[in-house]
Amino acid sequence: MATSSIELHGIVTTFGMDGACSAAMLLQRFPKSKIIVTSARRIALTLEDILSEIPVLQVVHICGVGIRDSPEQVADQLRMLAEKNCQVIWYCGRGYLNEYEELLSESCKPVFMDAASNTEIVQLFYNIPLSPLVSLFLTLARQFVEEKKRCSKNQRFWHDLIAFSASRYFKYGDVKSYAHSILKLANLIAVADADREDVEAFRLSKKYDVPLGESPVIKNLRSVIKRLGPIEEPALILGPTGSGKEIAARILHEASGRSGPFVPVNCAVLSTSSDLAHDRLFGHVSGAYTGAKESQPGAFEIADGGTLFLDELVELPISVQTQLLRVLEERTVTPLGTMQSRIVNVRIVAASNQNISCLIREGKFRSDLYHRLNVLQIEIPPLKDRMEDMKSIAINTMYDLRKKGYSYSLSEEDWAAAYAYDWPGNIRQFINLLKRAVYMKEPFRQILQNEIRSASSTEESRHGDFSKELQLFHPQNPSEVKPEAQIRRSYMKHVLSLFEGNWTKAADALDVSINTLRKWTGES
Repeated sequence: MATSSIELHGIVTTFGMDGACSAAMLLQRFPKSKIIVTSARRIALTLEDILSEIPVLQVVHICGVGIRDSPEQVADQLRMLAEKNCQVIWYCGRGYLNEYEELLSESCKPVFMDAASNTEIVQLFYNIPLSPLVSLFLTLARQFVEEKKRCSKNQRFWHDLIAFSASRYFKYGDVKSYAHSILKLANLIAVADADREDVEAFRLSKKYDVPLGESPVIKNLRSVIKRLGPIEEPALILGPTGSGKEIAARILHEASGRSGPFVPVNCAVLSTSSDLAHDRLFGHVSGAYTGAKESQPGAFEIADGGTLFLDELVELPISVQTQLLRVLEERTVTPLGTMQSRIVNVRIVAASNQNISCLIREGKFRSDLYHRLNVLQIEIPPLKDRMEDMKSIAINTMYDLRKKGYSYSLSEEDWAAAYAYDWPGNIRQFINLLKRAVYMKEPFRQILQNEIRSASSTEESRHGDFSKELQLFHPQNPSEVKPEAQIRRSYMKHVLSLFEGNWTKAADALDVSINTLRKWTGES
């Protein structure tokens, strides 16, 4: 098929090595083509965008892209492109578009063949001669399709570079990085040392930590993270439990370009002891306390040059909050057992699911530390505010499960039940219930109903127990009157449970000593 060199070509492809290689193969024939990245869900919108461009492309090659939603809308856009004298050629070598072949053929040229990959279809259709580069495209695409793990060092580099640049889109909405990687794969742009460094960093990171979804709030979140990542200031991430605060912190670290590690610390486990919190955060020297036989660095020193993520920061004891403020201002830490400070270069990213302003008013969190940390703020929305992302989350989860040998799909009734629930546990709860349904081979709506029923029973039981306890303080008849010691013991145990068994916090709230509290609860 001959085409004029002055024609404006566009190559529409998607994320994944087969899509990248098929685009790179087309660039061997049409090197001046514009790379356009889309997805099976967004293909109709992408065709609409192409229609709005001036001048309109004269030839559009669509390779490695399926149709997930609205095939009729896709067909409408194709007809409008044809009316503008734009020729569309759609390549598919793996059978996933066969049901749409007749529909597509009305307004475009479907090139559907049985082949190992979409990349091979392009090579066969244009009879592109085999060369080391063309053979590389075919091999990489086949490895991707067949999910082969074994490959050469050079092949592994290209797999990881394409995956890295795709992750930049899902993390930050960065389309240019993926398009540039395709140009590098096609040998139209040279591979730089920075690319190899990015691949190495990507291999060390969690490859699939991304904020899943395409809702406006998630797209905005990606944009905010990309913009704030390189800024050398503390950041505070706010959001409910299970919404993905640590994922946002990890991506913020990746976007920072810092060479040091990402070190997460769960401050909730440090809430019971100031000495423990000081030790874990700032370290200790040999002999600092009984059993300290050698010096150990704290989280700050371990994270030197990188990012320290303080999850549930508000759980830190007040005395440690004071020390943390000093570290932020002086950029030094002082380990237990010494007066000598050590310089650290650490970016602090903190997170909380609580209302910090209320904690400040209650005297449980330092206002000066809050303002020092709250230079940059990122809010993670709850799942109930972005229900349209649930399908993306489910697709990603079930893709991982399919690789483990589990096959599952959600019915319309399942989705109706999912959308009717408010998901107090957010993404974490949704993914966990989805996995439970897959493993137990039960309808998702049934698993969800069981979860709701269990939560309701627990709440009713809690309220029932609470009503019985109220009788201690407000007896309705003489037979319900109890001794003062029993009433006090019940109250103290209840307060202790509010602080999850933390004797120090419960005693502070009651303004009594721990020994007194133990005595009143009958634990002494």
